[in-house]
Amino acid sequence: MEDANGSAGGERRPEQGPTHWLELVTQISLCGRQLRRLLGEVTLPWNLSDTEFLCLWSCARGAGSGVAQHDLAVSLSVSAAQMSGLVYDLRDRGLLDLERPARDRRRQQLRITGAGQLLLKRVLESMTGLLAELDRQVPRDDQKRLHEKLLRLNTLAHLQSAGSVSRGPAEDRPMRRAS
Repeated sequence: MEDANGSAGGERRPEQGPTHWLELVTQISLCGRQLRRLLGEVTLPWNLSDTEFLCLWSCARGAGSGVAQHDLAVSLSVSAAQMSGLVYDLRDRGLLDLERPARDRRRQQLRITGAGQLLLKRVLESMTGLLAELDRQVPRDDQKRLHEKLLRLNTLAHLQSAGSVSRGPAEDRPMRRAS
């Protein structure tokens, strides 16, 4: 039996009118929050927040030259101030090293330490049950397609915010405030 939204089991279908993108944004945001909450539950016994864990994981994936702090803040969707506090806390706990490259002293490069790598490995091992259940519920092919579509949407949203994609006549667009 279908509900008022035309779907079984209370699941919402995207609207067909002009607000379907708002529904999509809402569902993507809700999904991200729920997954981050699950991640936070797994990382809590290790005295890591979900954001701290993702910071370590991102730094572990980074090249030998490290990960730029600004780029990491953008990818984790945190402010520069939040990122700075998080990074210095992880450094003080011996999990991250920070370096200012000679070629650009304004930037800060982050590298995971040996202790950080060991902690990351232990946390990842503790996630096997959760990850196996997620894999069971969402097959790898679906995960791959979702990942590709999200990358495409992120690229489009980035181009849109940079003004590279047409948004219609200038008179229809709100004016941006000066920074």
